[in-house]
Parts: sequence; C-alpha cells; structure tokens
Amino acid sequence: LGAAPGRDTSHAGTPAADAGNTGGAETPAADAGNSGGAGTPAAAAAGVPHETLWQAMRPILRLDQPDPAAAWREHTERLKRRAAVLDELHVEWLHFEGPGTDLWVGIPDRAIWVGGPGKTPDGLEFLPNLPTEEVFTTPDYRRTTGRVAVTRPVTVMNKVVRGAWFEFSDGKVVDFGAETNAEVIARYLEMDTGAAYAGEIALVDAGSPIFQSGRVFYNILFDENAACHIALGGAYPGCIEGGEKLTDEELPSIGANVSFVHTDFMIGSEEIQVTARTYDGREVAVLRDGRFAI
Repeated sequence: LGAAPGRDTSHAGTPAADAGNTGGAETPAADAGNSGGAGTPAAAAAGVPHETLWQAMRPILRLDQPDPAAAWREHTERLKRRAAVLDELHVEWLHFEGPGTDLWVGIPDRAIWVGGPGKTPDGLEFLPNLPTEEVFTTPDYRRTTGRVAVTRPVTVMNKVVRGAWFEFSDGKVVDFGAETNAEVIARYLEMDTGAAYAGEIALVDAGSPIFQSGRVFYNILFDENAACHIALGGAYPGCIEGGEKLTDEELPSIGANVSFVHTDFMIGSEEIQVTARTYDGREVAVLRDGRFAI
C-alpha cells in the first residue's frame, strides 16, 4: 500500500444543509443530459422505447428472479453484512487504485457504515431506494488526498460531464478536469465552501445489475448504484455516531462536511482495487477488480 497520508438510517438522514442531489458501461439509456424525475429514469422522458427500458429494468429490480421478494431480502441482508464487517474493521483509510486513480479517503473514528434497509421510528424495515447496491459512510472531509478518475458520465447542474478527474489535498479539490463541460464543475465547486470537499464515500460491487446493464440512466438513484462513488458536498450526519444531534456549526468538528449541495461522482469499475487500512494498522482487501472481497 505504501504510506497513508500524514446506527440505523434510511440513507443516514439528509446531507448536512443539503439542497438536493444532482448527478448521474457506456451505452446510455438516453443521451439527454438531465437527471429526470424522482423514481423515473431520465431515459423514459427522452424517447427510449418503454419496452427497451422495461427489459433493462427487469434484472436491475430483480424481477427476473423466480421470487423477486426473496431475492431482495437475500441481497439486502448481504449489504447489511458488508456494512457490519466494515464497522467491525474500524477503517481509518480507504485506498482506491486503478487507471487514473490513486486516492486515499480518511474515515472518521466514529463512522457508521450503512447498507440495505432503513427503519421507521416504530421499527418497520423498508428500502428507501429501489434499487440499492451501495454500502456507504461519511468520510472525514479534511482527509481526502490524491487523484481520482470519474468512470461514468455524471449530470452536474443539468449538464452531462464526461471524463472528469479530481485532485485532492487535505480534503479539498485543488485541481480538476473533464473531457466535456469542465466549466460546470468549476461553477459547482464555487457553490459554497463545502462543495469542494467530500461528503460521502460509497462502495458498490461491479456485479451490480445496473453496472452490468452497460447503461447510464442520468438519474442518480439508478446511476449511483452502478459503481463506487464519492460525493462532493454535504455529509450524512447519521453516518457518524452522534452526528444527528449536532448542528451545522458543530458537524465539522467530527469531520462531517456541511454544504447546500451533494453530487455523486462514480469512481468504480472492474479495474478498481480498494484496500482498507484500519485504526489498529491492518490492511484488508475490500474490493478486488471491482468485486467485494469481504
């Protein structure tokens, strides 16, 4: 690895001061360049035949399984187990390596990993997002460093950005580029002081049916579940023990970023390796060639 740089929620609550999440291999469902309506892929409004879209959605929603409900129960239990393993490991750093990527993401000491169902106040389990493939937490916004390549198109401020990359130092984006619409990233990073810092890190297996479909939906509730991603902007306070009780003024003291924006940038692929360094000094393979090793 080399030297590292010097509990129950539906999506761990709303990102701190969040005003909305905009975002999104590479056969687009439609090259429309918008994020679409909640729960409906942008492709549906962009002229893709409904039958084509439905056929793509069947495996993504596990409707191709003999018992879809049982398949979802099994899948969400697997996500919960992965989150529990990451909690037990007590991860201090995640190291992402791959083409164009050598990124260290610091994880708070009291981080909580979330995956699978949430619970209502009276204890009823439910899936706030369907589909769901991610296991995620809030990174320490002060401790991201290195370079990362964005592996899938992302919709930022209603413009499709392709071929993006970011360079971080002491948590902040200090350089960036893109093949298309780089100027949109520049505007985004100036939205507020937290827009240039990470608020979420999520792990997604490359076996995700969304990734395997080869499609981009330009709807973040679908596209974030295709690949590992890092969000720039507000953190999820519920992903740090005690975070939900803190004010926006107090959250930075525990490493939780505060911002009015939150956009996921997909950084995963079948060429990505992710290794955890724990607080007690162990190194543990988390993903190898995009697939979970835990």
